[in-house]
Amino acid sequence: MVVDDLVVSKVYPHPIDNKFYESIQVRNSLTFDFISFMDPESPVFSINHICFHGSKWVTKDHLLKFRGRSIAIQGADSIRTDEVIEFIDNWLNGSNTKLEFMCIISHKKPSIVFNKKEIVERFNVFPWDPKKRGARFNCIQTMGMSSLIDPLDCTQGMDIERKSDGMLATIMMEDFHFRFYIDPITTT
Repeated sequence: MVVDDLVVSKVYPHPIDNKFYESIQVRNSLTFDFISFMDPESPVFSINHICFHGSKWVTKDHLLKFRGRSIAIQGADSIRTDEVIEFIDNWLNGSNTKLEFMCIISHKKPSIVFNKKEIVERFNVFPWDPKKRGARFNCIQTMGMSSLIDPLDCTQGMDIERKSDGMLATIMMEDFHFRFYIDPITTT
């Protein structure tokens, strides 16, 4: 069966069998509300746009295996700063040219605060440069769950450049939000 968009909105007490997703081809987007677990090797992680709600089960393996265009993960209470750093490292040293956006939102718990200073110290980040890219990114499907600030204005973000192909990415962070935008236009 082929569908354009699929919304799964039921609490599943057990991991969802990959066979279900192998039998359905989702061409555009998949939204999940409150599932218990999904294997990082699932074909789901190649769908263009994914949005997860209630995602306490998401791990760094899910971030590293994602091969779609955009992913928004809300309630990702298990993702820590060191795993975000590993994700950024993976993007910088990889060849994923499809990814455009990743958003990770944890619930407001004091132990789940993304450490911006640690990320700034780890990477060669630089401020927005209007000569290199525009101030705003295009709205994509998973942008519906961002923050109180304008989620598309990246002028206050930290940019990094992938040396292998000149792609620019912008890192935007607040205590409980991590957003990663890739500008598909900035290749050298």
